[in-house]
Amino acid sequence: IVEKGVEIVINKRDLIAKEETVIAITRDGYAKRSTLKSYKGSGVNALPGLKQGDVLVAKGNAMTTDYVMCFTNLGNYVCLPVYILVENKWKDEGSHLNNFVTFSSGEKIIKAIIVRKFRDDIYLGFVSKFGQIKRTPLSQFDSLRHSRPVKCMRLLNGDEIAGISILSGNSDVLVLTSGGNCSLYNENDVSITGTKAGGVKSIAALGKQNVSTMLAFDENERGKVVLITDKGCQRIFNIEKVNKTQRLGKPQTAFSCFKNDIHKLVGAVKIPYRIDALDVNLVLNDQSVYTLKVTDFNV
Repeated sequence: IVEKGVEIVINKRDLIAKEETVIAITRDGYAKRSTLKSYKGSGVNALPGLKQGDVLVAKGNAMTTDYVMCFTNLGNYVCLPVYILVENKWKDEGSHLNNFVTFSSGEKIIKAIIVRKFRDDIYLGFVSKFGQIKRTPLSQFDSLRHSRPVKCMRLLNGDEIAGISILSGNSDVLVLTSGGNCSLYNENDVSITGTKAGGVKSIAALGKQNVSTMLAFDENERGKVVLITDKGCQRIFNIEKVNKTQRLGKPQTAFSCFKNDIHKLVGAVKIPYRIDALDVNLVLNDQSVYTLKVTDFNV
């Protein structure tokens, strides 16, 4: 008679010491975590060490037991436990994510978020350059596969992700086009779909324009946004000027575009309340990084 052995499955995450850390993720796929002591000792709001031409996509406090989700321009994502990120000094460069996952050529990180729990009452909204939009519950992104990126949105040939937002279940989304048009509507105008699904049309009368980005606002939240064009110009825009419509309602104007001086919108950033200055890092055509300091918030 042989006694049957009992197989005990141990979750490695349960063995990790729960510590607060600061993580940094870059567009070219470099990631790291640093101790709070290293971060605070580097100066006030100090940027981490970056390779030339690279730009910071996300930084934030995280517990070693949390997860970091990195989304790419090609509609993929990777979900990694924070504790497996290489620990470095804040001023040192991070290690490439290719140590854990293989990205395709030309694939860039455009958004990273820290997740403590994969809740089903929080959603992620995605909008593509060709104007497709979708939303998916955060709970569907709980992936234990780390060897390769996982699909988060099905895209048409040549299309890319233009914007990603965290949605509360009743958020308003502001979709902005390259030609200066915009549309504001509730997220519930977009049906809930799975991670591998494509999207639906995000804005009417897109024509030859592309969607530049999407911003999310809490219910009844209003505020100002700084718009940035390809010619190095900025405009302060108040979304109180935008009427809330249905998803395919008539687009409205965020900025006027003239035939003899055509500007294309390349980015938009929400302006936090009660700040004196806002720093926006811009990547230029020569891959250099320019920090735009916005101090005048008058419309």
